[in-house]
Amino acid sequence: MDRTPYIATRNTPSNKTYSQPVYRDHPAAAVPLTGEFTLTSDEALYILGVAAQARANHFDWVKLMDARTIWIGYDQNPAGGFTERRTKTVPQDAGIMVSADNFHIQGRQFNDGPLLKTMHIRLDDLVRDFALVPRPTDERKAA
Repeated sequence: MDRTPYIATRNTPSNKTYSQPVYRDHPAAAVPLTGEFTLTSDEALYILGVAAQARANHFDWVKLMDARTIWIGYDQNPAGGFTERRTKTVPQDAGIMVSADNFHIQGRQFNDGPLLKTMHIRLDDLVRDFALVPRPTDERKAA
């Protein structure tokens, strides 16, 4: 069963960790706010397949539900410094948003909170990061 027109080559990494930028205007400049999310090659192939379907059906965005996101916040401590607070994403808006040419992860820390998003990752960069190459369909059919 072919899911996408891409295959993983021998040199493809099994997963890739994407780091989010550090926000310098955070009240604690010393607190690193760089988040990370890791994609496996299967997830990357699935995202590419969904993007191809979005392009074919002229969808702006497709939401893939994913409740694994944990947001890390820093509350100011009365004694000085900051306290780390980890909250799971509220499932109602959580998901991987895929468009025809990029994707990002979004969610809310609490029901009435702001919608938080990671930076957008271009699908061209995803193909490059996983070293994905087009499937040689003609040679395979001829053989």
